[in-house]
Amino acid sequence: MSLQKGFLRPKITLQTLNLDSNKLIGGLIVWGFLSFSIYSFLYMFREYFRVTSIWWNKEDFLILSPTENYFYNFFYACLACLIAFTIISNHWLRRASSLKDIPRYRKVAIYHDKVSLSWYFIYWFSKTTFLFGVLSCSFGVFQELSFYPEYKAMLFMILASLFLHQWLALRLVYKNSVLRMMVLSFLVIGLTSSMFACINLVSYKEFNQSILKTTIAHNLSISLPELESRREYERKHLLINIYVGFKKDDADSVPKIAVRNFPSPVSIITADKLNEFVLSAQSLFDEFSQNEIRWRLNIDKNVKMKYVKELKDSLSRCDARRIQYASSDDHINGLVSNLGLMQLLPVHESSDFPQSPFFMVGDDDVVLELLIRNDTIWFQDLVVSPVKIRTIVRNFVKRNGRSGIVRIDVDDESSFESYITLIDQLILIVTELRDEWAFNNYRIHYVDLDPYDSDHRGIDDSTRVLFPMRFIDK
Repeated sequence: MSLQKGFLRPKITLQTLNLDSNKLIGGLIVWGFLSFSIYSFLYMFREYFRVTSIWWNKEDFLILSPTENYFYNFFYACLACLIAFTIISNHWLRRASSLKDIPRYRKVAIYHDKVSLSWYFIYWFSKTTFLFGVLSCSFGVFQELSFYPEYKAMLFMILASLFLHQWLALRLVYKNSVLRMMVLSFLVIGLTSSMFACINLVSYKEFNQSILKTTIAHNLSISLPELESRREYERKHLLINIYVGFKKDDADSVPKIAVRNFPSPVSIITADKLNEFVLSAQSLFDEFSQNEIRWRLNIDKNVKMKYVKELKDSLSRCDARRIQYASSDDHINGLVSNLGLMQLLPVHESSDFPQSPFFMVGDDDVVLELLIRNDTIWFQDLVVSPVKIRTIVRNFVKRNGRSGIVRIDVDDESSFESYITLIDQLILIVTELRDEWAFNNYRIHYVDLDPYDSDHRGIDDSTRVLFPMRFIDK
């Protein structure tokens, strides 16, 4: 009997795989049902994560657009189809008669090589997803991580790697004979995943609306001012946001105060109710961390200073004196950063604690008083331009140093933007003077000082003593 070409690598047919048309159709039905079941589980887990994270969500990356929704659906559908394909093919490979023309050791090698990557990925993916969901829903971490904008290509590569590995072992055994089946399975998985991706088990648009109702942007219209003298607060988890803006569905010109207070995602409160929110927020931290909390004020630039004064007075009354003003550049790509303009409020007059020396005017102190009337800066009964006020304040601080105090008197009808812009310029002036002094004496710029370097801390302390930022409100 003569040997025929390719006898060592037999061509794959339904007969060599011990499959008939009925078994093939039945296998496809089981595979489709299993794929849809896994897809349903992943889909519902995603929606559960979206709903439960409403309490902690600070941004709106969980509000899926139609494109994002289809992308995630397609990824879950492809993943479900590949997992189901692994389960079905593993069952087929385990059967002794499936590849009866191949030695047993070869079948075992094919099986182990085929299932190793798939099951390791499922093991890793399930544990990572579970941990991600627990930390996000329980503690609010990872809320600023969105896979779609930057990692969608990586997700497609994961799917491609899993699919190609399914056929790698068989491809090494059968060579080109298996190529047609690989192409056919690729088309079947792709078409099935596309159909599954069009199926929304629940209305994601309704969930979008439920999430939107819990966001500040949906409840208030806030246009933040632009600031230059922003500093970074490293303990971002100790930043608690307070929002002041105008309601979108209300023609009333009175600004509203909005806060996030668990378990209610967004609450509209009044200034006299702020004490309850402060106490509730402080209770989430230990006693040491409570003293380091920064109350981040996201105030619309058109809000009248009357309401800003009421807010600051309420915070001071609650001993929430460390505040940070947010600026428009802080909300980058929808994510809130930890940059802002820092300010320390004076001890409230009703408090039993002594007033900080920073806000007390001594006998040797020299006071420069600036007035803001109807968004216009006045100095010695004259209207001054921003350029002129920079020169006046710079010469005053440089001449008087730590004895100089700049007192700001702003009327109730001026806008918050005029007040915070002046504060911003005053901080820039003092920072420039500190930078000049540090460079002239130590040949290092003030902004380059390392807070973790002991020598640099000494330079920083000396510059702060010479040029303190003594700006107080009247």
